[in-house]
Amino acid sequence: MKREEILAKWESLKPRERDAWVAEVVFKDTNVFNVAEHWFCGHGMFTLPLYTEGVSEAWEIAEQYPIATVERVEIFEGNIEVKATLWEGFDYREPVEATAKTVPEAICKAALLAVLEEGETT
Repeated sequence: MKREEILAKWESLKPRERDAWVAEVVFKDTNVFNVAEHWFCGHGMFTLPLYTEGVSEAWEIAEQYPIATVERVEIFEGNIEVKATLWEGFDYREPVEATAKTVPEAICKAALLAVLEEGETT
């Protein structure tokens, strides 16, 4: 997928749908499903983590990369931008960057871009 397509899909999804997409793409969980607005993964044995809302859940994603940085900038009060940068390895490839209003969203977007821009599709 192209970067623009990935970001457009992200914007079109509801928060829990984004969590499901992260689980499917980043964690390769093929058993994510929704029953009456309750989301499950891992063959229904676990509640789907709040990857796009919880910092600790999002940090599980960042820990999969050899180098991960998160920058938070607030130019004017309330105007916050967070940039997550993920390096996939030491093979001289460019890092993947994504911005958002929160740390979890920036990390999730960067991870999706890292996986999907490589040619894998979901």
